[in-house]
Amino acid sequence: MRCSTTATPSRSPATNAACKFWIGNIKHAATVGMVLARLVVDGQEQGHHWFRVPLRAKENEPPLPGITILSSDPKGGIQAHQVGGARFTGVRLPREALMARYSRIDADGRFSSTLPDANARFVRSIETFVQERVFPLSAGARAAELAAHLTWRFAGHRGDPPVAGPKGSSERTTVPRPAVPGPAALPRASWLVLDVLAACREMCGSQGFHSHNQIVTLRTDFEVNVTFAGDNSVMAYQVARNAARSPAFARPARTLAERVEQDLGELWRGRPDGSFTHDEAVTLVHARMLGLIMSEHDSDPQVPQPIMDDLVADFAVHRLGAVHRPLSAEREKIDFLAELLAPVPEIVSAPMVDDGYLAAFSRPA
Repeated sequence: MRCSTTATPSRSPATNAACKFWIGNIKHAATVGMVLARLVVDGQEQGHHWFRVPLRAKENEPPLPGITILSSDPKGGIQAHQVGGARFTGVRLPREALMARYSRIDADGRFSSTLPDANARFVRSIETFVQERVFPLSAGARAAELAAHLTWRFAGHRGDPPVAGPKGSSERTTVPRPAVPGPAALPRASWLVLDVLAACREMCGSQGFHSHNQIVTLRTDFEVNVTFAGDNSVMAYQVARNAARSPAFARPARTLAERVEQDLGELWRGRPDGSFTHDEAVTLVHARMLGLIMSEHDSDPQVPQPIMDDLVADFAVHRLGAVHRPLSAEREKIDFLAELLAPVPEIVSAPMVDDGYLAAFSRPA
């Protein structure tokens, strides 16, 4: 989105033509939008700032003058979410519309900021997206838990009995997740969630492809999170670029994750142009996430160490190219994880969790 604003003593800031798509709740409900725009004062670029822009007077009413609401339909998923676009043409705003945490425009049109330059203001503006990246992480955790639970329950109909999880309770225990959203966390988590959903769908065979059984629908709806709040590949490159410029730590590597990051950083800094490949950038993101998970486990262990060792070893083989070692997948460990990942019963609607599902599904019409 390219949106300029101007501010002079004689008039309020005014936005030129600009457009942004894939805005949540924009089509009918939103009455106010937070717009990230370039601020130009008396012809001088002052960097990106946030503006509070009224969109319509009330829900379901037409947009205000200068604002055109556009549709993004048809979408591949999240059909219940009214996503659309907005075009701003000559929209005039009072100077109070500028979010004034770091910058302000006084009554005489003079601009001032506590941040030194436009680049610093841009970085501060982008930091706002950190909170936005929490939502896909949380949604992904719930989706992966639900898919794993459905798959485990369905497997019980085909052989071993299902785990006795907390079916009648809303209390839950969760696998430790690092509360560190950002360029490293979002791509790693969203890619992993899609892998989990795909594996669960395949393990349920054709029943996993039935929309009533939730897994394929979860995957369709979650697909957008690879792009939402920043494309995964772009953010992985950002992480790699920062790592190539400066080492994350000066001491010798202590863990597998640190060794992978240290080796990649040395490799990139040893190249004349400091370049890296896509696969190398993705591997670094995986290593960063593994390091965060291991650190959180060390400070607040929620799974026994033997299970954690197995999970880390499996992750390292598939994501970091580590040497495979046999895993001891005893029934007790699987039961423990199944109960740990059991979702609250209110979100389980798939009929395949019921013991009599296969008989009911194959019953003659």
